[in-house]
Amino acid sequence: MATSDEHPEGGQTRAAYLRAQEVLGAITTRPAGLTLLVQQGQTAYQAVFGG
Repeated sequence: MATSDEHPEGGQTRAAYLRAQEVLGAITTRPAGLTLLVQQGQTAYQAVFGG
């Protein structure tokens, strides 16, 4: 698992991603494209930060 020492900008990236995820998750009606974007964002997050 990567630590913030290995990726000093990782903490800021993670915080920005989590804020975006909260906003997108709060949208109750999402078109299919937005749903796919959210899923791809989650996949990318897991690839970078390991979950």
